[in-house]
Amino acid sequence: METKEIIMYAVIIIACVAPVVWFARTASSKSRLILKSIKAVAGKLPAQYDVWTDRGMAFDAATHRLVFVNNSQPEVITQVIQADEVIDAHVLVNGKKAADSKKTIDPANVNTIVLQLICSSKDNREILLTFFDVNSDGPFHANIHYQLARKWKKAILERPVLNHA
Repeated sequence: METKEIIMYAVIIIACVAPVVWFARTASSKSRLILKSIKAVAGKLPAQYDVWTDRGMAFDAATHRLVFVNNSQPEVITQVIQADEVIDAHVLVNGKKAADSKKTIDPANVNTIVLQLICSSKDNREILLTFFDVNSDGPFHANIHYQLARKWKKAILERPVLNHA
């Protein structure tokens, strides 16, 4: 091979590999930031947590707190919810309650997936946690986010009750 061919192949390989490496580093740094935010609230990383795209959620069994982190905005938004105050939960797809029996959705028709928490607190009766927004997440992962919202709804509603002794 001539020197020009070697240089050309090297440039092609670098052009193909560089975006993959950049994307992996960016995704892992966002995940680390979300995990760091969860740890800051909980003191340590709870046993039950999920991190996806620009968001993460955790349940701290010791304090019965839910931690939701949204990193899709210019600043990181962390919400802490006392799980014992949640009396009901619903998965909303495009603002409408999804049927519990519906296991998958048509991603082409989804703009938002939100977990709606109904609380006993008079100050904070309804809390909306955005699991998916087509504008920030793109249209391809709606089903994965829908499954996550369903999983967390179930986990919240079936959590053990904290004994106040």
